[in-house]
Amino acid sequence: MLPNMSELTYEDRLRKLKLPTLKFRRLRRDMIETFKITTGVYDPRVTKDLFELVPSNTTRGHHLKISKKRCNLDVRKYFFINRVVNVWNQLPESIINAKNVKTFESRLNRHWGNHPMIYNYEAEYNVKIHHQEPQQDFTPEETDVELNTVGLPWLPTPLLSERT
Repeated sequence: MLPNMSELTYEDRLRKLKLPTLKFRRLRRDMIETFKITTGVYDPRVTKDLFELVPSNTTRGHHLKISKKRCNLDVRKYFFINRVVNVWNQLPESIINAKNVKTFESRLNRHWGNHPMIYNYEAEYNVKIHHQEPQQDFTPEETDVELNTVGLPWLPTPLLSERT
């Protein structure tokens, strides 16, 4: 045990150690896996029936929206395929249009940089995020290093040092 940590709340310990909650890490990882599946990083023969993309071009948001399947059992309701749909469909087009996985991760980190769920395990995803700077589209000139170093205290230091 680390000294003087036992008296802190769970949220304060996470902040002090700069560690995101398990809930946040799981959601972030789910979004990365969904990106890989929908953009064909994984073998399409294996993943072709996992998600059903919304066929209409008139939907709001990005072009890779996923339709949610009805389920009668709770087991199915919390399965990966249904768990990610709402969050994935709410992501902005500028994040979804990433050219590769690393760029997607960087844009997602920047978008969720100050989300309450990072340190508060009771927070829900649907909480409005108040960005410190106005939301902007990402330009192709931006590099992963620039995106990952902007105000993300919970991003592990080894990841930052590997890219510089």
